[in-house]
Amino acid sequence: MEAETSWNAELGIKQGFKVSGFQGYLDVAYFQQQVQNVVEYTSGIWGTPTDPNFGFGFRSLNVGNATINGVDASLIGQGKIGEVNITTLIGYTYMNPKINNPDFVYESVYSQFYTDSVKHLTYKNTSQDSLSGRLKYRFQHMGKADIQIEYKKIAIGGSYRYLSYMDNVDQIFIDLDVTKQLETGIKKYREDHLGKGDYVMDARVSLSATDNIKVAFIVNNVLNREYMVRPLSIQPPRTYAIQYTMTF
Repeated sequence: MEAETSWNAELGIKQGFKVSGFQGYLDVAYFQQQVQNVVEYTSGIWGTPTDPNFGFGFRSLNVGNATINGVDASLIGQGKIGEVNITTLIGYTYMNPKINNPDFVYESVYSQFYTDSVKHLTYKNTSQDSLSGRLKYRFQHMGKADIQIEYKKIAIGGSYRYLSYMDNVDQIFIDLDVTKQLETGIKKYREDHLGKGDYVMDARVSLSATDNIKVAFIVNNVLNREYMVRPLSIQPPRTYAIQYTMTF
């Protein structure tokens, strides 16, 4: 395996603003990255029928060259309404990550799991989305928002995170479900969530008892949503935490 190399370029603008008692800045940037010898953690059938689960697992492989470009925008502001302080952060990222040559053969494997005794692996024939050339396990749209309101020693805040539908994953996850050789449930899960993004909301409240002591109550995944950031990686359900912070 060869080392991955890349170059990056970014063009952006940052503009400050002030509206009445509220001030902040808007930051917008276009970015582009060219990657050579992309290293991806790729799942597949690497063994024979005598191996446990047919040798199913992950390998780090060079899959070719890729181009990644997109736009990142953020709005950060702070202001006061009477004695109430308000802090906000809103961010959005659009990313278009594509493999340059989807037909590049990056590995050949022998396994009776496949129709042919030898299968030449390319990005196209190992991807569930074989048409777009989009890199696997990437989100095209990501958004976040956070707001905190402070009054004297009490602060209340909440956050929202959004991830669009992951268009492309390794086709082997679907094949294993279809052939029932190693059922994971990924096929049905992706069909049920086709085109639908995931979001999660968190909440917090804190009390500054003194200048250097703060106690906070935090609730993550308030709506107790079931979501994955990649196949077979279900994220934690609603959780509660009490946080005690002391600064010196």
